[in-house]
Formats: sequence, structure tokens, C-alpha cells
Amino acid sequence: IIGLMSFLVGIVIAQQGAVQLRQFGAEIYTVNLVGRLSLRELGILMTAIMVAGRSGSAFAAQLGTMKLTEEIDAMRTIG
Repeated sequence: IIGLMSFLVGIVIAQQGAVQLRQFGAEIYTVNLVGRLSLRELGILMTAIMVAGRSGSAFAAQLGTMKLTEEIDAMRTIG
């Protein structure tokens, strides 16, 4: 999943970067732009997104288990 996200985001960054660098005649630096940006910024961002998704799914699974074992109903009864 991370590889696919990195690939797709890299394509968008390359296209946008090439358009901006074309104004200055520096299109040959597009690969350097994508490489450095991917390593420096996107690695941290992708990791944060994956950790947040994993935490959210774990929380939802715990709530589902509590609903199945009727713990939520017990908490409502207690108040």
C-alpha cells in the first residue's frame, strides 16, 4: 500500500515540478526533486497516515468486539 501511494504521489509531484521547473529551463532536475522530496517529506507523511489508519481500525475492532460481547450495553446500564 505504501509503495502504491508513494508511486502515485511521486507521479503528481513530478508532473507539477516539471511544469514549474520548465519556466526556468531546469526540467532536468525533476528526478532530483522527486527523489529528495520522497525521502525527506513523504516518508514521514506516509508513515503517519499508515499509523493513524492502523490505530483507527484497531479502535473500531475493539468497539465491534465490545458490541458483540454486550459490554457496551452493560456500560449504558451502569450509566
